[in-house]
Amino acid sequence: MVGAHASGNNGDSVGICVAGNFDVGSPTEAQIRSLTNLLTALCGMYNLIPDEMGVMGHRDVNATSCPGNMLYAMLPQVRRRVMKNMGLNLPEDE
Repeated sequence: MVGAHASGNNGDSVGICVAGNFDVGSPTEAQIRSLTNLLTALCGMYNLIPDEMGVMGHRDVNATSCPGNMLYAMLPQVRRRVMKNMGLNLPEDE
């Protein structure tokens, strides 16, 4: 089903909600673990590479602060975890 999460990108993307205000607090390890597991499954299902083009923050496609500065800063770490889960070569540390 086509959602309404990212104007102009709804037909070719999947929106994931991680609940919280990540401008004032960090996601829990359980949230990061769940996000990593979900992204691993989705990247496998849709044959995506979890790089900067395959796994993006909402702000990368729309004028928003979502997913918050603290979670956004963790996306490189999340991408590396997903790559590891998928057995892909890890990029150099960012």
